[in-house]
Amino acid sequence: MKLALPVAVKFLHRGNKELSRNLSSYLSLAAINNAELLAIHVQPIIDSIISGNYSLARVLPQIYVVNKEPIHDHVMALVSLLPQCEKL
Repeated sequence: MKLALPVAVKFLHRGNKELSRNLSSYLSLAAINNAELLAIHVQPIIDSIISGNYSLARVLPQIYVVNKEPIHDHVMALVSLLPQCEKL
């Protein structure tokens, strides 16, 4: 997991929607038991959510427990996206 998560996060912004969707599912599963590994990659995850990968918002509660500050820094932008997340 320590080796796979950084690579998966790097592929979030490659422009391929299918790949981003699959990575979002993978990261959601990884966040259940490995939130501390994802917490160091919170900025690219937040950037991906803000750019339209709304399903990735599922990992934020697990990351929030480990690393609150980056999420606090973007809370207004994330809250504004809640209506789009609801449609998923």
